[in-house]
Amino acid sequence: MKIVVEIVAAIILLVSGNYLAPKLIQKFEKETLIKLDRGLSPLSKFSSELTFKK
Repeated sequence: MKIVVEIVAAIILLVSGNYLAPKLIQKFEKETLIKLDRGLSPLSKFSSELTFKK
């Protein structure tokens, strides 16, 4: 019975990971570009194009 519970938990983790990971990566990319933009002004046009492209 313990093995069944572990298999179900693994399936839930895989499904939720495949669903949440792309959203988290996209948010991380946007936040990184915004923080880079604040520190490096020549990147402002480049970073704005990348953040609004997705």
